[in-house]
Amino acid sequence: MRVQATRFACGGFSLGFALSHNVTDGWGFFRWLNHWAQTAAGREPHAVSCDRSLLYGRPDGPHGHHPEYKVNAPAPPPDPSKAPVAFAMPETQQMTFKLTRSMLDALKAEAQGHLGGDRTVSTNDVVTALFWRAVTRARGTPGETPIKLGFAVNGRRRFTPPVPDSYVGAATFYGLCDGVTASELVGMPLGEVAWQVRCAVNRMDDEHLRSALNWVSAQANKSLIAPGFNCFLAPDFSASSWVTFPMYDVDFGFGKPTYATVPNAKWDGFMVALPSRLGDGVEVLISLKTEHATELLKDSVLAQAI
Repeated sequence: MRVQATRFACGGFSLGFALSHNVTDGWGFFRWLNHWAQTAAGREPHAVSCDRSLLYGRPDGPHGHHPEYKVNAPAPPPDPSKAPVAFAMPETQQMTFKLTRSMLDALKAEAQGHLGGDRTVSTNDVVTALFWRAVTRARGTPGETPIKLGFAVNGRRRFTPPVPDSYVGAATFYGLCDGVTASELVGMPLGEVAWQVRCAVNRMDDEHLRSALNWVSAQANKSLIAPGFNCFLAPDFSASSWVTFPMYDVDFGFGKPTYATVPNAKWDGFMVALPSRLGDGVEVLISLKTEHATELLKDSVLAQAI
């Protein structure tokens, strides 16, 4: 992990962090950060744990099919007779969409009104569905293209018994929503897309997560394991919600943060939802290729929704 502190002339300062997702996940990072802040401020810190014994898989344990992951073929050895192919990263643009509490309530009411009382979705399901459809439209993905939604799930409370919230290692699993083409996705009502997301989230139970751990343990070369979806310069979409992370609880003794966010990075097809600093909604960060970002900002359906 790297930490950079920058002090400003006004007397304030910022903290920037760079770390490996193999070491920890979002929940674990903010748990650790709050522990550090509480210790520095002279307060009794929340407990933290590095015990990952509940997350050990068994290579010979039962496991099912896990399309949310794949095993890549080993890279061929370099051919000294051929010059390496240069890769030019296309221009990308990161956008922030502020969704107020009233916007979120209206979107959820629209989705739930279509579904009726038998099928219930969360606000996060609806927000993810809204932007998955919008990004697919903005990309101009051909209608017959199969597309997937990959998303991150905090597995701690989904195990039986649960992994303690104090665990500061990585306990994030990939979820997958697939089985649709681009034309089917953009033609679905918001509520139906949100329901597809909810069904994929509901599959992430103790049985599924333990099966995933066993599947990973059974792979001979774990460095070849990769997500089973491809959102980078590709048609799929990836989403992560940080809304429940205690980002604004961090206090080193100087007061709580004025603002916490993810720095601008060269992503494509990735969305992260953050808690609003005022507690009045969420901020959705999305990064796309610049030409697709331009189309997203002009999307009339998205503009009407938010």
